[in-house]
Amino acid sequence: MQNNPVDRNRILVVSLQTELISMLRYLFSADDLELVTAQEPLEVFEKLACTGAKVLLLDLHLPTADALRLLKVIRAKCPQVFVITIAESACRELAAASIILGANEFLLEPFDFQVLRRLLRTGISENFAYQYVEPITESRGHSSGK
Repeated sequence: MQNNPVDRNRILVVSLQTELISMLRYLFSADDLELVTAQEPLEVFEKLACTGAKVLLLDLHLPTADALRLLKVIRAKCPQVFVITIAESACRELAAASIILGANEFLLEPFDFQVLRRLLRTGISENFAYQYVEPITESRGHSSGK
């Protein structure tokens, strides 16, 4: 009999911060949450498919990828995944941009682990289906010819 990948509460963490991953793994083990990691963008979709992770923690400071572009693709391919982005506290604009592009929540480092736990539980417990609403980017009433 095959093991159903959604039998456990899995969180996919996309980050190269090994200290953060180790700390999260330790904290989540007490909460019956299984942490799965991906370090490259190509791994993200494979791991989402094979693990059934409902929540994705995306480090916005990936040196090997444009995290915001990756977020757009995640939203397009996996609308059911609850996405939480993580950014350094000096990067509020980047975190805000992640919300515009489809992240459900963002956390600025250093963040409160109780807040993270609450967000994870929200993402796991909801029968979540993201519905993208196109942000208004057209300049209404603005004439570029003036």
